[in-house]
Amino acid sequence: AEHAAVGDARGAGLLAAIELVRDRASREPAPERAAQVVRALLYEGVLVYPGGVHDNVITFTPPLPITSGQIRYAVEALGRALRSVR
Repeated sequence: AEHAAVGDARGAGLLAAIELVRDRASREPAPERAAQVVRALLYEGVLVYPGGVHDNVITFTPPLPITSGQIRYAVEALGRALRSVR
């Protein structure tokens, strides 16, 4: 709810993804926002994969031995990245 660019968030086990949109009502894909978030996360040392049919889905696939501190850092970095996207 905090980030208007997030149209959907989904996951199973350690695999998680967020879909970025221009507008939640129309759900128009926002590949440029996804690219900005991927770059911002890379700058913070968090590796994610862009994808989806419209290149607007960011996928998180952490290693099995990830720590709760590393997960917390990635989530905080994601929040910062999403706040930086316009």
